[in-house]
Amino acid sequence: MALEGTLQDMSLTDLFAIFRIGVKTGVLLLKQHPERAVVYVANGSLVDAVVFNELHRRLIANGELAIIHLLAWENATFTFFSDKSALLCQRRIFRDNDTLIREALDNSSSSRRAALERSLTLDTRLAMTLLPERADPAINLDLEQWRILSQISICDTIQEICTNTRKPAEEVIPVVAGLIKFGLIEVKDEARNLPFYDNVSPYKNNQSAPEAAGKLLVRANSNRIRQPGKRLLQAIMRRVHNL
Repeated sequence: MALEGTLQDMSLTDLFAIFRIGVKTGVLLLKQHPERAVVYVANGSLVDAVVFNELHRRLIANGELAIIHLLAWENATFTFFSDKSALLCQRRIFRDNDTLIREALDNSSSSRRAALERSLTLDTRLAMTLLPERADPAINLDLEQWRILSQISICDTIQEICTNTRKPAEEVIPVVAGLIKFGLIEVKDEARNLPFYDNVSPYKNNQSAPEAAGKLLVRANSNRIRQPGKRLLQAIMRRVHNL
C-alpha cells in the first residue's frame, strides 16, 4: 500500500525519519511543478535521488545534491511505495540524513541573508527592534557587530553609519543584515513613528491654528512610546567603551 500526501502535511525530514525507523525499502516520488523527483530508499537509508525539470526535460541534480535541493521544497506532493528493486540501485548518497539536512538549512539561511543584503540600501532607515525578546539569548557578537549596533541610536540611515564609522557600504551592509537576522535591529517602519492623535478635530471650540498645534504636540508627547531597547543600548555602549 502506497503512502501519499503533501509536504505541508508531512515534511521531507519526517518522511526520512519514518524510512529510517521503519527500515523501509522503496521509491519516493515527488512533484512540485514544473519539477519532479525520485528518491530510492534501501533498508531505511537514502541510496540515490534525481531531480529533473519536467517542462524543459532537464536534469537539475542527482545524488546528495538532489536531496539538498529537495529539502527546500514545501508544497510538493509525494507518493512512497515499497519496491525491493531499490536494493539494487547504485549508491550515490553516502552522507547520513542529518548531515544533509544541516547543509540544506545552512544553504537556506545563506540565501535568505543574501536576499536581505540585496534589499538594504544606503537610504534604508534602521531602529532598535520593538520586540527585543525576539533576539536570540545565545548571541555572541564580534567587535564590528558591537560597533555598528552602537550607531543605531545616533544614526538614522545606513549612509550615516558608513559616515560615522568611516567604513564602506559593502562592509556595513552585511553586518547590518546579520544584526537584523539576530533580531536586534529592524528596518524602520515610517507609519509606526507617526504621533498618536485622538479622532477629533484639532480646531475645537474655535481654537486658532497655533493653539491647536500646541495642544496636539503636547498630546503627541504624552502618548509617545518609550524608545525600545534602551537598556540594551546602554549595555551595548558600556561594552563598546570597554573594548
